[in-house]
Amino acid sequence: MRKNLFITATALLTIALFAVNAEAQKKTSKKATAQKSLKSDFEGLGDNEAFLEKAKSMNGESKARIVQNRTVDLNNRFEIGGNYGINGGGDSYVNTQNVGAYVDFHFNPRWAIGVRYQHSYNELTSEGKIQYDRARAAQQADPGSTQDFVGVDFPIDTSLVTVSYAPIYGKLNLFDSGIAHFDIYALVGYGVMKLDSGNTNTYAAGIGSGVWLNQYFSTRLEVRYQAYEDLIGTQDRKQNIIQGLFSIGVLL
Repeated sequence: MRKNLFITATALLTIALFAVNAEAQKKTSKKATAQKSLKSDFEGLGDNEAFLEKAKSMNGESKARIVQNRTVDLNNRFEIGGNYGINGGGDSYVNTQNVGAYVDFHFNPRWAIGVRYQHSYNELTSEGKIQYDRARAAQQADPGSTQDFVGVDFPIDTSLVTVSYAPIYGKLNLFDSGIAHFDIYALVGYGVMKLDSGNTNTYAAGIGSGVWLNQYFSTRLEVRYQAYEDLIGTQDRKQNIIQGLFSIGVLL
């Protein structure tokens, strides 16, 4: 009886070992086939060098943000804001800074019309102060002195009507905290400048960049050229200024 049980157990163990070995060989064969197929796929990348280079440069830990549409809608919207600017050029004896406000109406993301107002704050340059002090000292020493005070004419305020066109559009990733978009635009304008000597026409042209932070807030950097005529005594002078402006606005 024991002998029969031993023979039976031995036969069952032998059958089990054969089954396990066959299953292991089957899995090994499948794994080898899969590896061969994967290797063949990667070798096939060589047929497309551009795709192969992209595959090599991929970083599994990198992140990409893609925005298909404009983040801010500028169709039929008003923008109001304030700005600060500094003048370069103009009367060589006067430094001018400007504080102003603007209103733009955006027909669409490219075209807008607007009005701009600036109030100017003026002071004599260091050379202007020297000339002024020299004339004052001469007249105090000799009331009959013919040395004149330096002749200056300076802006008091400016009003412009403008048209702007934005042909360039882009997007910014702000420290991974959100997406803002920006426009680069060109601007032309016409208006009236009030000078110390009276009113004069002024013509403007410029370029700038508007950054739309979200649906309601914007910032602008703008460089603007303006031409006008001032008056010293009875003599008209053609003047040109370059103005740099920084603006903060609200979209309605």
